[in-house]
Amino acid sequence: MFHFFIRFSQLAVLGLWALFALGFVVPYPAPWDAVAHWGGIALFAAHLLEYLALRARLLKAAGEGSPVLLGTLVFGYGYWLPLLVKSASQPGGQA
Repeated sequence: MFHFFIRFSQLAVLGLWALFALGFVVPYPAPWDAVAHWGGIALFAAHLLEYLALRARLLKAAGEGSPVLLGTLVFGYGYWLPLLVKSASQPGGQA
């Protein structure tokens, strides 16, 4: 069930990013253009704050050189939560 929830949230976030990007190509009607624009900015800001708050734990769990910033900016907790769960379940690993 955990994997289903993570995959579902990743697909939902990709859909939100697609709506945000599509707003630059095809204009939305009057109230929805602002919703899509500010929603995309809020999504980016939330994911950036997630990365800044968990940067040290993510780099420790994923290892140096992993695309932790990109994965967190695109998927948010859908990227970092499985990493932290996996690293915490390993012997001697506490992320």
